[in-house]
Amino acid sequence: MARPKKENAEYFSHDSSMRNDPKIKALRRRFSIGYSVYNMFLEYLTDCSFFEFEMNDLQYEILAGDFDIETETLIQILDYCVKIGLLQNQGNVFFSNGLKKRLQSVLDKRNNAKDKFLNKKILEIASFQSKTDVSVTETTQSKVKESKVKESKVLLRKEPKAAIVDVLKIEYPFFTENFKTQWQLWKVYKSKEFNFKYKSIQSEQASLTELSNLSKKSEKIAIEIINQSMAKGWKGFFELKNNTQNGKQFNNSAGTNSNTGYKPATVDREKLIQELTDDVANGNIPGQY
Repeated sequence: MARPKKENAEYFSHDSSMRNDPKIKALRRRFSIGYSVYNMFLEYLTDCSFFEFEMNDLQYEILAGDFDIETETLIQILDYCVKIGLLQNQGNVFFSNGLKKRLQSVLDKRNNAKDKFLNKKILEIASFQSKTDVSVTETTQSKVKESKVKESKVLLRKEPKAAIVDVLKIEYPFFTENFKTQWQLWKVYKSKEFNFKYKSIQSEQASLTELSNLSKKSEKIAIEIINQSMAKGWKGFFELKNNTQNGKQFNNSAGTNSNTGYKPATVDREKLIQELTDDVANGNIPGQY
């Protein structure tokens, strides 16, 4: 099971001169405990999803008990914080623009690290898949060779040429990790949505060539085409919507040249990666020939 997405933080920065901010001074002047209550509320928001919290009568009571103050006092302090701009309130949802701005970098860093991890994981699985493909091919060739030796020494001399053809590896039109990651997601998507797997290296290579030609050898456009097909639940590749000519579809897999009957699909990238990982663990590798 994938780890739940974390949308809060463990801490927020506290400037040493915070008490001297004009708004903080106004809060301290109005309420003797205003400064401490405000900071405790910021701590509470930091632990909330997206650093927001919806207040109601019961929540005021609970939070006042947590802060060890009267409920009415808490309401007055929070309302005053909203009035002077220390906090914001939209439909009883409290948040702090300043806190969100400070913590956005934490979420961005966390998301970037997560994307790098997922991309690395996909490439590792793809590498394992490639090695497995070669291993299976070599095992098959070994058996064929043994049979042919018994039949004819002449065929044995020709065998290496066949072997060279069989163990050809995929040549990607673009060599970045990002493109290879997107291509692996495309193969998982095809397997899960349509129970389709490329039957050979040659058929997969033909699809890559088709995609390259359709994108006019632009990696950016190629990735957009892949994402478009997955997002719309298509079996094959189309020109980008703004480049479509007379409704022409470019489909590089078995099926029709029309999208009639296709059901739109929402592609969950993390779900596809988890399914790919599970398949490898169970010995069922999408795209294995």
